[in-house]
Amino acid sequence: MATRGRGGKTGGKRNQKSGKKDGGAEDPDVEQQTTCEVCKEVVGNLDKGLECEICSGWFHNYCENVDDNLYDTVTDNPDKIHWYCAACDKTAVKLLTSMALLTKRQDQLDEKYTKFFRGQEETNRELKEGINKCVTSCISEMEERNERKNNVMLFKLPESDSNTAEVRKKYDIDMCTKMFNEVLQVQVDVIKSFRLGKRDATKSRPIKVILGSEEQQISVRRAANKLSVCKDKAYEKVSIQSDLTIRERDEHKQLREIRDKKNEDAEKNGQDERWAVRRGRLVKYRPRQMQDQRQAEEVE
Repeated sequence: MATRGRGGKTGGKRNQKSGKKDGGAEDPDVEQQTTCEVCKEVVGNLDKGLECEICSGWFHNYCENVDDNLYDTVTDNPDKIHWYCAACDKTAVKLLTSMALLTKRQDQLDEKYTKFFRGQEETNRELKEGINKCVTSCISEMEERNERKNNVMLFKLPESDSNTAEVRKKYDIDMCTKMFNEVLQVQVDVIKSFRLGKRDATKSRPIKVILGSEEQQISVRRAANKLSVCKDKAYEKVSIQSDLTIRERDEHKQLREIRDKKNEDAEKNGQDERWAVRRGRLVKYRPRQMQDQRQAEEVE
């Protein structure tokens, strides 16, 4: 900030208009003279004047109502004290207020951004954990389905009442082999069979049969409709189903519920269509096909 007056030259009286001293000599400080923005008179080196740090205009101290004490304070501390003219001071106040408001808003935005970023990090972490969990679950499900692909479940197959486990196992193997080879007329290799659950004298437990290959399992299920016309009473109530995982059983349960609702609505509305579950999906067919579909339907 520039000032004038203190420390200036003390020669003869300054001619403010010509910049000359009395006697006609040129004042060496004439180039430094500027005009006061208020009174439009020259602010000479011998005048007490201040330069506004915003508009760069010069002002007599008395034109801006700056008393000698304030003037001396400003001129003694040019690097520490800033001075603005009255017009710029109003602007400066507004500017400083706006800057303070902007700074506050910036701080608020920074805080919100920080919270959002932290929240986003947490969301990304949870999403990553969820994806990893889902992938792990899917892999586990696929591995379990692959382990079960050669198996079939038999329901209501008569069970031996022997108290000897080996006798019961042999009985089951013989019953299964006879059913596959003679009733269903499918050649398969029975690797292993075992009953599920605790023994109950009032009913037969389900039996899981492990076959030699997935092709054999598919052949058995496709031939399962022959049980409905079997003359051997030991097999007339037997039903065959794939060895489903827990997830598959839940999916099939939902499909059956949807199927039953669709069939109920179709019957109420007199529609010439019915629904069935085929290989994990709903299939629509006409009533004239019902007999063939019923025979070909895989037991769920």
